[in-house]
Amino acid sequence: MMLALVMLTAVALAVLASEAAAAPTGGAPFWRAERKGLKGPLSLRLGAASGQHRGAQALLQASSGLATRSALRRSGRRALTATWEEATGIIHALQYFGMVTVGNPMKDFKVVFDTGSAYLFLPNGDCESDACHVHHQYNANTSRSSMQIGYADSPTKAMESDIARDTIQVSFASGQASGNYVRDDVCIGGGGFCAKMDFVSASDESDDPFKNATWDGILGMSPAATSNGAQFSLYSQLFAGKAVARPLFSVYLGERPRDGGEITFGNWKKERFEGEITWVPVTSTDYWQFEIKDVSLGEGSQSLCGETGCHAVVDTGSSLLMGPPEMVAALSGKLATIAGDCNKLGDMPTLRFTVAGLSNPFELRPEDYMDVGPDTCTFVWGEAPASPDGKPLVVLGAPFIRQYYTVFDGTVNATRLGFAPVVRGEVFAEGGLTADVALLGET
Repeated sequence: MMLALVMLTAVALAVLASEAAAAPTGGAPFWRAERKGLKGPLSLRLGAASGQHRGAQALLQASSGLATRSALRRSGRRALTATWEEATGIIHALQYFGMVTVGNPMKDFKVVFDTGSAYLFLPNGDCESDACHVHHQYNANTSRSSMQIGYADSPTKAMESDIARDTIQVSFASGQASGNYVRDDVCIGGGGFCAKMDFVSASDESDDPFKNATWDGILGMSPAATSNGAQFSLYSQLFAGKAVARPLFSVYLGERPRDGGEITFGNWKKERFEGEITWVPVTSTDYWQFEIKDVSLGEGSQSLCGETGCHAVVDTGSSLLMGPPEMVAALSGKLATIAGDCNKLGDMPTLRFTVAGLSNPFELRPEDYMDVGPDTCTFVWGEAPASPDGKPLVVLGAPFIRQYYTVFDGTVNATRLGFAPVVRGEVFAEGGLTADVALLGET
């Protein structure tokens, strides 16, 4: 799922996978690493003539990064019409990207804002890969504000030799990229909110998944960015430079692809949600992780997290929900038993995530966790590997974030996540020390 976002798988959304062992932590989440043997979302096969479901056969697609997105497009996803989308309201974006400007003079780049990885990653002007040539490239030599960095553990010290310096390699389920560290001005909000930060300038990119990507790079925003040194974290550097009011950002994703989304740096918008924000502590220094007791379809417990509970990670770089193979099999089996026909969304149960200490679970409706088109009906769950400590892992990607306005609060020693039911509609910029980035949704 390397960034994706089936995800960008789901970029789902997705795209970064894992760093070289010698590099700092957080280059990409382990659930987006090599996914051999793991299955993608369950698709109920529709009859070609009648459009009716012909049984509980499963069409299992590979769910690792942009490869899945391409597969969905080849299967007809790209051909879905606006008429169908308006009629059903359950055709969802597979990935979201927005704009940043880098350097002096400023240059625009489209990036995926990815809470599962830790680095801003842009192709550089010396990259000879075809994947670099078809995208906007960052050239440190033409930026008056740039500084070549020798070592990741000295993020503010200029490189002394181009021979002795750190190189980072990021592996994807479907490809890889490598590059060096550089420091420059990175701006959001049309260039009005800027921070000096370190990032990776890629000197090599594989065709898959980069060459056909709509975006130019990835902007990682996991807590690991600050554990590697706050110089790698955009939201931390914006706060340190007093460009924004708080070291946090909030994410809103629209219901349909054309609705796009928005990331707000420095605060949250009350107009984007109803009720009060429910806060949970973050339990990892590398990911936006919290703990849940159970995942279930319908009433009652399915005990899918066992006695120890599950880790849950909120990942804007994933177009899917993900869980252990046993969990996905149990949920898929129950769904097929209750409503084996794709035309019976009304018979499908509510999907619940129960959190210790909270009186009410987080809930998703069938139209939230199903993706339905003229010839597809997909339960948007894919399989994830076990977490390093052996505890079951649940990845909450775009299907969850679309329904819950999410606040990622990186306050030192008080890192937390906030959730509230989303409110749709147009909301204007807050002003003051708050910066908005518009997100474009893509199927």
